[in-house]
Amino acid sequence: MPRVLLVPANRAASGERAAFAIVKNPDFDPRATVVVEAPGPVFPPGPLGDARAQIVEEAPRRLVIETTAGRAAWLVVNDTFAPGWRARVDGRPAEVSRANALVRAVPLEAGAHRVELDYAPRSLVVGAAVSGVSLLVLGGLILGPRWRRRRLGAAAADAIRSPPSTGGPA
Repeated sequence: MPRVLLVPANRAASGERAAFAIVKNPDFDPRATVVVEAPGPVFPPGPLGDARAQIVEEAPRRLVIETTAGRAAWLVVNDTFAPGWRARVDGRPAEVSRANALVRAVPLEAGAHRVELDYAPRSLVVGAAVSGVSLLVLGGLILGPRWRRRRLGAAAADAIRSPPSTGGPA
């Protein structure tokens, strides 16, 4: 199986077990039908004609794919599905569905499209926020006493340079 491909038809499955049951059937053809677990558009079977899907950019948490198809189809990315994948089709947000119980799929209308997939799970955002707050607290714990000593030292030096006035005539 290629890493990315356009599939003309889809079937809905109510959960991972139902999807596995369909996919493990010997009659199942992943090039002709994709099994999706989320609601989405239903595309009937039929030929795609001169269709193509090509990866044009790849990074650890990003994948950009250019596609062309004469009719609506599902872009199937044969990489592991995980919550946190976000899709943009021609700059507009699109749904990423769990497909064939294991991989990702994005529905596409007929025509040429640029599909951008970015991985930004909620745990990554929360982890970055917690790390940032932790660094601020740690910085305060380390630098706070130094700042206080420096401030107290400056106040003591000022006191030595200019003794307090007694308030009486000189």
